[in-house]
Amino acid sequence: MRASVIVSASVFCVLAASIASAKDVVLQDFEKPGAYLEPRLDLRDKSGKPVMASTLNPHWATSGRRSLQMSFRKYEVNQSQYPGTIMLLDKGDFAVSDWSKYGQFALDIRNECPETIKVTVEIRSDPNRNGYCEWVFIKPNQIETLKVNIQNAWKKSQYNADMSGIKKIIVYSTRPDGNWKYSIDNMRLLDNLKELHLSSKVAQATTAIEYLHDASVRGQFEGRLKELVDGVNKGRINVGEQLDTAFEKLMSELMSARYTSEWFFNFGPDGQASKAAGWKQVTPASRFSDESGFGWVGSPEVSAKAVEAHAGWGFNKDKPYVTAKQAPSIWLNEQQAGCISSLKPAEFRAKMPNGEYRVMLITGYPGEELERFCPVDMTAAIQGQPHRITLAERKIFKTHIFDATVADGTLTVAFSRNIGHPWIINAIAAWPVEAHDRAWSEFVAPLRDNIRIMGEQERAELLDDRREKPQPRTNVPAEHKEYGFAPFAVKDLCDYPSAYTPSSYGINGPLACRVARNEIAAVRFGLLPLANAPFHLKVVAGELKGPGGTIPASAVRVRMIENTPWAPDITRRVLVELPRAMHDAYEGAWQWRPWQATVMHVAVKLPDGTRAGLYEGSLQVTAGEMKTLTIPVKIEVLPVDIHLDPSYTYGAYWYWYVEKSEARVISEIENMRDHGFNMVPTWRVSIKGAVKDGRIEWTIGQPDKIVGMLRERGLLRPIPMAIETHVRFAMKELHNVVPQKCPVDVPLPPEFYDNITSLVAKIEEWRKANDLPEVYYYTMDEICDYRLAKKLGDAVKKVPGAKLFSNSNSIIQDQLGDMVDLACYAYEGYTKEQDLAKKIAARKNTIVWTYPNSVLNSPPTAARLLYGFSGRKIGFKGLWPWAYNSWSGSPNSPYDGYYADFVCVYPELDAPIDTCNYEEIRRGIDDGRYLDTAAAMINRLDAKGTPQAKAAADEARRGIQMIMNEVTFTYLDEESMKAGQEKCPQWRTRLQDIVLKLNDALQLENSNE
Repeated sequence: MRASVIVSASVFCVLAASIASAKDVVLQDFEKPGAYLEPRLDLRDKSGKPVMASTLNPHWATSGRRSLQMSFRKYEVNQSQYPGTIMLLDKGDFAVSDWSKYGQFALDIRNECPETIKVTVEIRSDPNRNGYCEWVFIKPNQIETLKVNIQNAWKKSQYNADMSGIKKIIVYSTRPDGNWKYSIDNMRLLDNLKELHLSSKVAQATTAIEYLHDASVRGQFEGRLKELVDGVNKGRINVGEQLDTAFEKLMSELMSARYTSEWFFNFGPDGQASKAAGWKQVTPASRFSDESGFGWVGSPEVSAKAVEAHAGWGFNKDKPYVTAKQAPSIWLNEQQAGCISSLKPAEFRAKMPNGEYRVMLITGYPGEELERFCPVDMTAAIQGQPHRITLAERKIFKTHIFDATVADGTLTVAFSRNIGHPWIINAIAAWPVEAHDRAWSEFVAPLRDNIRIMGEQERAELLDDRREKPQPRTNVPAEHKEYGFAPFAVKDLCDYPSAYTPSSYGINGPLACRVARNEIAAVRFGLLPLANAPFHLKVVAGELKGPGGTIPASAVRVRMIENTPWAPDITRRVLVELPRAMHDAYEGAWQWRPWQATVMHVAVKLPDGTRAGLYEGSLQVTAGEMKTLTIPVKIEVLPVDIHLDPSYTYGAYWYWYVEKSEARVISEIENMRDHGFNMVPTWRVSIKGAVKDGRIEWTIGQPDKIVGMLRERGLLRPIPMAIETHVRFAMKELHNVVPQKCPVDVPLPPEFYDNITSLVAKIEEWRKANDLPEVYYYTMDEICDYRLAKKLGDAVKKVPGAKLFSNSNSIIQDQLGDMVDLACYAYEGYTKEQDLAKKIAARKNTIVWTYPNSVLNSPPTAARLLYGFSGRKIGFKGLWPWAYNSWSGSPNSPYDGYYADFVCVYPELDAPIDTCNYEEIRRGIDDGRYLDTAAAMINRLDAKGTPQAKAAADEARRGIQMIMNEVTFTYLDEESMKAGQEKCPQWRTRLQDIVLKLNDALQLENSNE
C-alpha cells in the first residue's frame, strides 16, 4: 500500500483514540416519554388517513434503553409525497442550538421492514424555510448512522442552514411501497471538528501529491505529509493556527514542484495572475499574433471577473491555495486570478509546435446567490472538435482533459454557449503527449509494483479510488509471450470480470455467432498484456467468405472497451468497474495500458442482400513489432429477416441542435437507426406568442430542416411534443404566475386554459398542413400536481384529435386515467415492475412507455433485459431514456459532473462513440424483433388453417411461452442481471430455432398451395 494511503488512514485512527468523546452532546436519546414532537400534519395530504404513528421502542437502542419507532402505512393516492414527517426538535427547545463548533451531527437508524428504505434528515435555522438535507439508504434489518458534516451544511449554496442557530430538525422518508417501520436513536453532535479539519488538509495534500509526476519528488512530499500528521498526533503541532501555518508552507512548496510546460494560460483581469506559477496571463485585451504567440482571434466581446478569496465557501483568504469540489487543489491557486466569460462566441489561439497534446481546461464559477442552479452549459471546440462542458453548481471548479493534434502550428479553442448562460474559462494547460506519457509512465510505475492502477483521465473527486490489478499471472502459457499478450475468451459484454481473472488463456476455436440477414453480428475476445507488451495494439479484419460471396473487411468494425469506475447513485458511495465506452482505433491502432487487460468488441454490419450460409474469416492481432496472432471468425447467416412490430417505439431524448454540423447530425441519426431506434424524438416547432387584448396570438414557423432528414431515413414517426415553455409563458404574461411543478396550487381563470387550447389547435393545423405525423402533447415535464395536470390535459383534449402525453410517476398516471393517450412512466423507485405490469395490462386505451435512465448507467445486461425480454413482459410499448447525447461535465468521464452520465453515446468529431449499454440496447431490441417476427409467422400459419400449420404455430407458441415464463419482471437487481447475463444468449438461441422452424413450416405450406 502506498505511503499516502497509510497517512490518510492513520489520521482517523490516531485522532479518534486521542480525542475524548465526553465533549459530544446528546440532543435526544428518547429516554423520556414526550421528549419529541408528534408527526406534523401535511396539508397536502388529502387521503384523510394518518400517514404515520410513532411510539417509544423498548426493544432496541444505541444509547440508553429505548428509541423512537415510526410506523408508516403503504402509500396511497393523494397522500403527501414525503410521508411520515416528524419534527424532532422545534422552537429551540433543546440543549445546544449553536452547532458551529462541532464537526458532525449524527443519528442512529434501524430498518425494521423487509425492504431497503431511504431516511432523510433536514436541519433548519429558519423554521419556515427549507434547510440542509442528508439521507441514507438502509437495507432490511440493518443499522446505519447518518452523519451530516456541519461545516458543509453551512456552506451549501442552495438549501443551507446557519449552524450557529438551529431551530428545527425534521426526519422523513419517501413514499413507502409497503408498511414500513424504522427506529431512530442517539441524536447527537460530535466534537470532532479538529479531526475533520486535519483530514481535510491531508486529503488536499494527498490529491496534490498524486499530481506530481516525478517519483522521487512525490516520495519526498509523502514523507513531509507523514511528518506533519505525526506532529499533530504526537502533540508537537496544535490543530489551529500552528497547523494552518505548517500546512500552508507544505502546499506552497508542493505547488512549486508541479509538472509544467510552456503552454499554461491563466484567464482573468489584468494584474491578477499568479506570476510564480509560470502561467501566461490572458485578459480580454490579449490579441493573437505571431509576435504575442497567444490570445483572442479578432476582437470578441468578452469580460473578465476577479475571483476573490471568500472563506465562507471554500476559498482560504490570503493563502496560496484553495479547496473546491471536483478539481485537484494543486491547480487551484491560479483560479484565484479570475475568469473570462461571454454570451457570444470567441476563439483563443496559441502557437505550438506540431504534435500531439494533452489539453486541460479549468472552469470555475464564484456565482451569485440569485443566479440559477446550473450556471454553465457551454461548448469548447478544441481544434474544431466540440466538447460540451457543464457546471452544475455555483461555487465549484472542475477540470476537463482532452487530446488534441496540432498540425498547423497553433492550438485553437473556440468557446460558445449552449443555452442562456455564458461560457466561462479560468485556465488552459497543455502538455506534449510525449512528455506527458513519459512522466505518466514514471508516475504509474510504483503503482504497478503495488498492484494498483490510477486511470489517466480519472475524475479528480475519485482519485482516492484504487482499482485492483490482476493477481500474478502464473497460469499464462509460455507460447503467448511471443505475442506480448495472452488472449482469452469472453462470453459477453458484461463479462468484464474475466478481463482481470480469466479462468484460462487461449481462444479455443473461432469467434462465432449466428444472425438474421438484416442483423448486426457481434463477437468479443479479451487480451491480457504481458510484461513485454508494447504500448500500441493493432487489430486488422479480413474478408469473410461464404456461399453468398464475400463480406468485405470494411463491414467489420473492431472497438476496444474502456472500463470505467461506476457509482450507482449521485452520492457515489459505492464504486465498481463496468465496461463503458467502445473506442475505435486511432490511425489504425490503440495505445493501451500494458498493465491492464481489455476486451475487444467486433461488429459486422452485413451488406444488403447477404445470402444465408456460413461465412469465415479472421482477425490479425499485433502488439507493436511482436508476432501476429490470427483469430478465426465464423458467422452463420440465417435465411430470415427479422422485423419490429410497428406498435413498438424506441428512441432517446436527443439534442441535435447544439454545435453540430449537418454531417454530424446525419451520422447520429444513422447511428440511432443502426441500433434499432425507430423514432428520433426531436423535430422542433418554432412557436412565438404575443399578448393582445388579454389573449395570446400564436405564430408558428416553417418545419425544421431535421424533418426532411428523418423523413428520408424512415424515422419520421409520432413524437411527444413539449409545450411547457408556452404554458409557462402564458402563466407569466397573462397572470404573472411562475409555477413550480410539485406542487402547483395556483388558481387560474378559464381564459388561461383557453389560450392553451388555442395553441394546440394552431399546432394541429400546422402539422396537418405540412404532412407531419401526429404528436402527443405534454404540458409540463414530470408534473406532480394532479389538479394542474388534469386541467391542462382537458385543455389539450378540447382540440378534436389531439393526443395527450404524460410522463409522471405511476400515482399521477393512475389519477389521469384514460384521458392520457400516451403514458410514459417514471416508475423506478415507486412501483414494482410486477405491479406495474398489472397496471399496464388493465389499461385499454393508453399506450405505455417508460424513460428508464438507469439502464444507461448500470451493468449493460440491464439495458438488454429492459429493451428486450423483461420490457416486453412488463408491457412497455416504448422506451425513451434521457438522453442520447447529453452528458454532465466533460464527455471524457461519466462521473465528473453533478450527476453520473446517462447517455447512449459520447462525442467524436466525425461520429459518435457508442457505450456498451447502447450496444446492449440494440441486442435487446433485436430480441424483441425475433419475438415479433415469430408472432407474425404464427399469425400467417394460423391464417393457412391446415392441421400442419396449426401444429407448427401451437408448438412455437409453447416455445415462446416457456421462454417468457423464465423471464423475470425485474432487471436492475443483482440477481436478475446475473441470471440475464447467462440466459439472454440462451433465450436468443431458442428464439432463433423457433423462427427457423416457423420459416420451414411456412415454406412447406407455400409449396403445397
